[in-house]
Amino acid sequence: QQQPRKANQPNNGQQKQQRQQNLHEGPAQGRAKPNPRQATSKDRHVCDMHMLQSWVWYLMAGLVTPLIRAAFYVTETEPCKNQVFYFRKPVWANLQKAAVAELLEQRLHPISEDEAAAVLGARDLGIS
Repeated sequence: QQQPRKANQPNNGQQKQQRQQNLHEGPAQGRAKPNPRQATSKDRHVCDMHMLQSWVWYLMAGLVTPLIRAAFYVTETEPCKNQVFYFRKPVWANLQKAAVAELLEQRLHPISEDEAAAVLGARDLGIS
């Protein structure tokens, strides 16, 4: 048997509607719905952040990187693998000239074409 319902007690359909409404409202039950301007403010913030990211990307890729490339030679060194070094181009040219001169004096020496042909003829270069 069903027990009689009191006049102020909601029926099953009303209870289901109330539960669904509570799910949509979340924990802020009884509070006023959010102001539509707040949602617009969030959208505006996302748009502003996107514009800022685009501007920073342009600044770095379009201005800073080309200026650095024009004025500096950027390299890593063997002892400091994770560090990047910036050498002004004239300084790098002097370092490069000194290194090539040292190689020519100490390790490299000119050979004749006959010696080069003999060395290359003795090696398997992987050409078929």
